[in-house]
Amino acid sequence: MTTGTILIFLFGVAWLANFVPADTLLAVGILPFLPGAVLKIVAGTLVVKGATRVVAE
Repeated sequence: MTTGTILIFLFGVAWLANFVPADTLLAVGILPFLPGAVLKIVAGTLVVKGATRVVAE
């Protein structure tokens, strides 16, 4: 999940670089979406850990 998120950010920022000045690219292209991405990765990790415990029982 982390690798996929990084790839999406990389391609998204690369595309956005065509339309946004370089000095604001990070603030516009990554920072607004970073908290949600981190939350999604943490939630996915917790779900997988919980599911493996249930399946192992």
